[in-house]
Amino acid sequence: MVFVLALAGSLLAINGTVRASETEDPTEVDARAMQEAFDADAQQEAPDSASIQQQRPTREEARAARHKRQLARSDRATRKASQNTAIPAATPSPGDLVGIDVLFKLDFQPDRGEPTAGRWIAPAYAGVQEGAEFVVEAKARGLDASGKATTISPAWVASDPNMVEVSPGAGETVKITVRDAGQSRLIVAAPGITKELSISATYASRAMHVQISE
Repeated sequence: MVFVLALAGSLLAINGTVRASETEDPTEVDARAMQEAFDADAQQEAPDSASIQQQRPTREEARAARHKRQLARSDRATRKASQNTAIPAATPSPGDLVGIDVLFKLDFQPDRGEPTAGRWIAPAYAGVQEGAEFVVEAKARGLDASGKATTISPAWVASDPNMVEVSPGAGETVKITVRDAGQSRLIVAAPGITKELSISATYASRAMHVQISE
């Protein structure tokens, strides 16, 4: 009997709950569900005070950032001032080299009707010698800002050492030997200045024809 009464009471309670849910406005249910979802998202997105404190720069970091900005402004001002300031061109002193002259020694040439052996000419040279090689003596002299010639001992470097040989490789006076036909450059270099020569050679009629120019 007691069991039957308890079972009947449970059925009545369940029936009342079902009727209450059936009579409840579905709009109110949806609004309550949406509010609960918004509250959950807000709790997830809201940063805690510890993370906010970590993102805030310290006093030392703020001071370093200000110092970096000041240095950047100073650097921009310095570059602008240097661009607006004209730098005068350096004037060489009388003792500085401003040029190199290269002279070539002529051989005896009877077809000209006068002896020319021992004479030095510049700036170009042309000659013909029988055989497969051509030899000419050359010397260099420096020129200072006043145009005065001065003694120098430059280096002589051929771009094609198989075609052109210079002996010795450095000095005021050297011997240039052209061993083959072709084109080569010859660099004469002294401290602070260089000079470039062009050597052209052809072999014809059992003789070497050579031209040297600046």
